Formats: sequence, structure tokens, C-alpha cells
Amino acid sequence: MSRFVTLGETMGLIRSDRIGPLNNNSAMIAGIGGAESNAAIALSRLGNDVSWVGRVGSDDFGRLIERELTAEGITTFGLRGRGPTGLMIKTTPFNGRQDVSYARTLSAGSELNTGDISAPDIVAAIEQAEVLHLTGITLAISGSSREAALKAVEIARASGTAVSFDVNHRSKLWSADKAHAAYNELARKVDIVFAGFDEVRLLLDADSPVDPLDMKSSLDRISELGVRTPVIKEGTLGAWSLDGENVIHAPAITVDAVDTVGAGDGFAAGFLDAIARGQAISAALSRGAEVGAFACLTPGDWEGYPRSSQLGLLTGSSETVDR
Repeated sequence: MSRFVTLGETMGLIRSDRIGPLNNNSAMIAGIGGAESNAAIALSRLGNDVSWVGRVGSDDFGRLIERELTAEGITTFGLRGRGPTGLMIKTTPFNGRQDVSYARTLSAGSELNTGDISAPDIVAAIEQAEVLHLTGITLAISGSSREAALKAVEIARASGTAVSFDVNHRSKLWSADKAHAAYNELARKVDIVFAGFDEVRLLLDADSPVDPLDMKSSLDRISELGVRTPVIKEGTLGAWSLDGENVIHAPAITVDAVDTVGAGDGFAAGFLDAIARGQAISAALSRGAEVGAFACLTPGDWEGYPRSSQLGLLTGSSETVDR
């Protein structure tokens, strides 16, 4: 069993279970979602000890978030904020596509701050973890949450806890220039970086697009920031990383996707789970691809993530994992 801490915003989620625009779907389902809590759920289902840190409102969605995460076996540091819990609205305008809108201005999640991270129980959780995982969303939603993320990274680095960073860029939250500066600063302090093709360009402030035929160039440039393990993931094209000087590629697993939201968070969780268990880069990429594929098989952000006993079902292997 490996110990992980995830830190970031979790929101209430309202989604339709039918295809069509919102105005044609009056019946909606309430749930929760958020990049870091999605990853936390996937990691917990794979048999890990996971803690989640974030702020929620003193409202029904805040209580739902804490209940759902606790039910998934996650230790929650759900700090109460003055503002309401942020809200996502997700619809499926046609099969295979999801549209997501947000109501998060002055939300509780955006109130996360360095004082929260300095609390003794949260400091201890980070210090005792093998990996601290966060995303670019936490950097983007407010200045105080960005400082909180940097404080958590500082604690992790001082205690020898590895830091994982998924760029997870949201263009509606901030400008490309501000995002590049923040991503680049943080990437220089972390061990593992996950980025899609466009996010690599933003992270590196590169003019030219990522070339799938020359992935080593992009991976090497991320490594030059001080990143030990760069990972580039691009949906159906699969994912790439470095094993020494060698580029390793894992293809995506083809499934009939119902809902692709949460696949990237599942990929990161699968990769981190394998790395924490001492597996090779190639195995970690494959594990990430499998967990991400499971996420696409059911509606919702995280509901489809597999239990450890289900690993191998999509690939036809009968893998046995020591939990």
C-alpha cells in the first residue's frame, strides 16, 4: 500500500443521463467531480492509502463531497470555506461528446490558502506520503490556492515526498502568459509532469507543435526543467515517457466511450500507482492507459475507475496485483 496526498478543488456536479442539450433535459443527476479528487478515487480503488485536501462550502454539495470521498476510503481534509461549493454542469449534446460549464466564482475551493496547508495534520500527511499530486487547476482558480499549492510542494520537497503535477490547463481560468509562467515555475520543483500536446507547448512556451515522430525532443525539454519523469499523453494516440535515454510509448486502449471526462485523471492515477509499486515506465504507461479507458465506459467523472481486481479485463490479461 502506497500513500498519496492530492490537493485541489472538488465541485458539485449536475449532469444529464440523456443525450441532448440542457434545455431538452430537465431531469438531472447530482454528483461530485474534480481533477484531484478523481485521481484520489482511482488511487484508492487500486488499493492505496489516499488523503484529499481542499475547501468546500457549508452546503449540501460540500457535505456530499465529503461523504462520497469518505465512502471511497479517502481521508478528507474538507476545510470549510465562506463561499459556496463550486458547481459543474455537464451535458452530452451528442454521443461521444461532453460539454462542461462551471459556476465557481468566489467558491469555497478558491479560498484554499497557505494557512490551510500549514495545519499540523496536513503537513504530517504530506510528509508521510510517497507522492503529492496536484494539477494546474489549483494554480489557476485563485492567487491564494496557487500559493497553497506551492507551500505544499515546499513541504513535500523538504520531506522527500515526490511531487506529481498534471498541467490540466483550463483556458477559461487565465491567460496563456500567466499560465505558462506558473506551470514553468512549478515544473522546476516537481518529479513527474503529465501534459497533453497543447499543454507541452504552453509549459515550454514553444512555437512549434509537438511532433509525434520526434517525442524525445519534447520529453527532453521537459526533463531539462528538472523533471525526473516527463509524461506526454494525448488521448487516442496513447502516451510517451522516457526510460533513461529511450522513448517508451503505450498505445491507448480502444473502447466504446460513453463519457471521456476523468480519463486523464485516471491515467495519472494508474501511472502513479504503478510507479509507487516499483514497476517500470512501460508498465506504468500501460496501467495509466487502462485506468483511463475504464473511466470512459460509464457516465460521470470517476464512477468507472476500476478496482484492482478488475485490472486486465480490458486487455484480456489475467494480471495479479499485490495489494
